[in-house]
This record gives sequence, C-alpha cells and structure tokens, in this order.
Amino acid sequence: MTRVRSLVWFRNDLRIHDHKPLYQAVLHSEEIIPFYCWEDRFLSTTSFGFQRTGRFRSDFIIQSILDLKKSLQQHYSADLWVANGSVVEALGSIHQQYPFQKLYYFEEPAPEEHQLEQSVEQAMALLGVECISYWGSTLCSKEDLPFNLLHIPETFTKFRKEIEENCSFAAPLPPPLKIKVPDNWIVPETSKLPIPTDQTAVHSAYPFVGGETYALIRLQDYIWDTQSIKEYKETRNQLLGTQYSTKFSAYLSVGAISPRKIYEEIKEFEAKVVANESTYWVIFELLWRDYFKFLTVKYYSKFFKAEGIKKSVDCNWEINWEKFDRWKNGTTGNPFIDANMRELKYTGFMSNRGRQNVASFLCKDLQVHWLMGAEYFESMLLDYDVCSNYGNWAYIAGVGVDPRGYRYFNTFSQAQQYDRHALYTKTWVPELKVLEESDIHEIYRMSPETLESKGIKLGVDYPEYIVKPQKNKSLKYHV
Repeated sequence: MTRVRSLVWFRNDLRIHDHKPLYQAVLHSEEIIPFYCWEDRFLSTTSFGFQRTGRFRSDFIIQSILDLKKSLQQHYSADLWVANGSVVEALGSIHQQYPFQKLYYFEEPAPEEHQLEQSVEQAMALLGVECISYWGSTLCSKEDLPFNLLHIPETFTKFRKEIEENCSFAAPLPPPLKIKVPDNWIVPETSKLPIPTDQTAVHSAYPFVGGETYALIRLQDYIWDTQSIKEYKETRNQLLGTQYSTKFSAYLSVGAISPRKIYEEIKEFEAKVVANESTYWVIFELLWRDYFKFLTVKYYSKFFKAEGIKKSVDCNWEINWEKFDRWKNGTTGNPFIDANMRELKYTGFMSNRGRQNVASFLCKDLQVHWLMGAEYFESMLLDYDVCSNYGNWAYIAGVGVDPRGYRYFNTFSQAQQYDRHALYTKTWVPELKVLEESDIHEIYRMSPETLESKGIKLGVDYPEYIVKPQKNKSLKYHV
C-alpha cells in the first residue's frame, strides 16, 4: 500500500494549535513536510515606494518562524523546511527530492495571496499533487455565515448582530499528537532569512517576541495572571504601556494564535471569574477583524482602490510628499499627531486611538491621499494585517463601510480627552516637556514670545504647525 506523504504550507498561520491543514494532513497521511517560504514579494516595494515588509514586522515574522521550527523539533522530532524566493519553485524543488501527493494550506482573502494560491495549484496539478485548502483566519467560519458572502451586510453593526444571533464558534482544534517527517530528510539552513534586529525602543508598548510560544504566554498573562481583560473597555483608549489593550494583534497577524483560541479562553474566564462589557468587547473587536476579512473576499481588488467600495467620492486628496514626510516623521507641529507618528517610527506600533487620529489628520487635515498612509502603515506596522489595515484606512478616508460617511477627528480635542495630562505626548515629543500639561495640546494658541520664554522657538526647537486647527464645516461628522 502506498504511503501518503503530504506537505503543509505555513503562511500567516505560524502555529500548531487550531491548525486545520496540519491536523487534517496528519490525520490522512503517514508523513508530513512542514514548509514555509520567505517570499520575494516581502522584499518588494509598494506602489508609493515603501518597503513592503519593514524591519519591525520582518523581525516579528522571523521570530515566529523560528519559534515554530523550534516547537516542531522539540515536541515532534520534526522540522520546518524554510525556503526563500518563489513558493512555486521551492515546492517544485522539494517535490523532486521528497515527492508528496497532497498539499494542505489555509486560504487567504486578499488578491495577491489568492493569486499566489492559484499559481501554486496550477503548478501542483502538473505534478499530480492534490491541493486541499481551508478557511481559518477568522473567529466565524466562512461556511457558518448566516448570509451569502457576496451579500454581507454593509455595516458592521448589522453584520455583528446577525453573527451573534445565528452563529456559534467551533472549538479550536488541539495540536496533533505526532508529526512524522520523511526518513533521512535534511532541511535547508535558515541562514538566508533576514536576521532579526531585536532592537526594542525603551518606551515600546509592544516589546513582545514573535511566535506561538509567546502568544500563549501573553494570552495567559492578559486574561488569567493579571486579569487585565476585566478593564479592557475602560483602558483600551489609553496610550502608554503593555496592559491597556490585549496586544494580541501581532500574534493574530502572523497566525501565532488562533482567534478561536482567544475566544475559548475568554468564555472560560467569563464562566469562572466574570463576564462583563470588557470581556465582551474583546470578542467585539475580533468580530471587526472578521468583518474586514469577509469584506475583502466580497470586494476583492476594489477593497484596495482609491475610491474603495464607494461608487463616487467627493474628495481632494493629493500626492504631496512634503506634507507626507512631515506626517511620517512626526514633525507636523501637532504634538499629539507627532507623538503617535514617532512611536510608530521607533517601535512599529501605535494604539488604535492613535491610528484613527493620524489617519484622519493625513486625509482630512492635510488632504493627502489615504493610500499613501495605508501603504506606509503596511511597511511599518509590526502587527500589519492586510484586511484590517486597508479596511480601517478606507473607513477613516470615507470610502469604506462607515455609515456616517466622511468622519473627521478633531485631533486637539482628542488629545485633551485621551492624553489629558500629556504624559504620552511628553514621552514621544520630549522637546515639549518644559511646557505645562495644559499648554502642550494647545501650543498653537501660545504666542512665539511665550514659547521662547520657555526655551522653545517654533521652527527651530519644534516645528511650526503644518495646518491651523479649524472646524471644517464641510465635514459631516466630528469626533
């Protein structure tokens, strides 16, 4: 009887728990080849010339790859075959050395990833390899949706309510009991992978190491050890530290943890400790993540166009590199915006509250094209997720699923509300530490003479503001 050998293609699913392709491959095969490819496109540039995978995300991905490799070695006496370059070429090379009959993998929703899947399937068909794929990046299974995916609700609220009323979420699959690799196989060295820089900024709110091992440690810490989840709804808009939010985002983005694993832990916590608005709100955020992924399937390439999912857009965006560079470098003269952009520049992370504000500032105050911001975030964010990133930017730009349309964030009032004592701003814009906390967010109201009396000369010690604060009456909804 022929022994079945299967290859499991790891992508944005760098874990062993709740991994359906791996689980099914082990169930239906005698031998398994765990495989990952550091693709050429990771090293490419975006349409605006930004490095596709910046150093922060690159570090986190590589840490996660190496952690997966270590887990396979320690727990299964197996190993991860890591290739560089073309996925199709790498698979063909492996097949020559260790012929396999089946290829298992998780589907991805975005166009580039989907097109790669099609190329892989075509190449494998020529080799007689059966490709078996599963949907698995969301809390709610695609098959369990209470509506046709092409008729997904146009607002998140309606989507959430239909999911909550009609869906149950499957329990996460356990790790396989065993993984047997081919006899006498030799995996390539990982020396061609970029070397993680392991440089963490002193004030980073995301000092965590990538990988499933550390994702599960973080899950245990946030939910059980510190029980920080009990206050999530109250703390989620804070800006400093590691505990104000879950910090699951980067682990979810590389698939080092499953959303169903997080959900399972939350429900157990609710049963044993407390169920409140905060525990629910983490699930609420997971459903937002689901929503963007399903929207990407529905709208496909349109999801990434300037006009987004709208039929027509009344906007005056421009491609202005001078304005963009000041925004990117945190030199706009708006202290709250500058603090957030500097945190991103030096750590690869920014709070959700910060992301909304800097996006609104770029699109609405500076009138710079939203896709420039979205692509820059793609390069810089260590927790970059293609669907959430472009979905959120389109939402703020007014070309996404925001039912209120052209939403505008008054960044000065936002700063006063969420950084009342200016602790966050002083952390990332230390040249303003000499000012009173009540003055920092309203520096634009201070006269040059008053500022110079405190040792600050605009344009020298701190930039002059790039746009004057004003209420834009043409914008329909102010936050």
